[in-house]
Amino acid sequence: MWFPRHSSLTVLILTLLAAPASSAALTALTPASAAPGVAALATQFTQQTGISVTVAGGSRDKTLAALKTDGPVDVVLQPTADIITLSTVSGMTPLGHITVGVGVKAGASVPDVSTPEKFRAALLAARGGAYADPRAGTSAGPVIDRMLSGADFKGV
Repeated sequence: MWFPRHSSLTVLILTLLAAPASSAALTALTPASAAPGVAALATQFTQQTGISVTVAGGSRDKTLAALKTDGPVDVVLQPTADIITLSTVSGMTPLGHITVGVGVKAGASVPDVSTPEKFRAALLAARGGAYADPRAGTSAGPVIDRMLSGADFKGV
């Protein structure tokens, strides 16, 4: 799985470095889509500092439920729109962003999706498509569902 080098690394390193130096262990909650990259960075962090990092989370709903019920965590990697809905969050610092990409079948031509207009044209020209079910609790599912439910895609 590909993760933007700068945003993932920046998010983990800056947030982990901000943790108290006396911590024996840290907990990071992350969406399932970012978990492999966060786990790899957490392993590097543990090797360099001796501070263990537990990476937990999963679906959007599972991660948000854990934030509401499981007590304090040290690092939360979630979309801004999710974090600002939590009454227990006393502060937030956006540290990066993750780019959403389009996958195509091996051997197929890669569409130009460099602008919203070209992305729309590529979707309309496609024979079919798939995206995460918004009810499954993913972060991307509701965003893509809202986009495809918009006026630009009515009647398609």
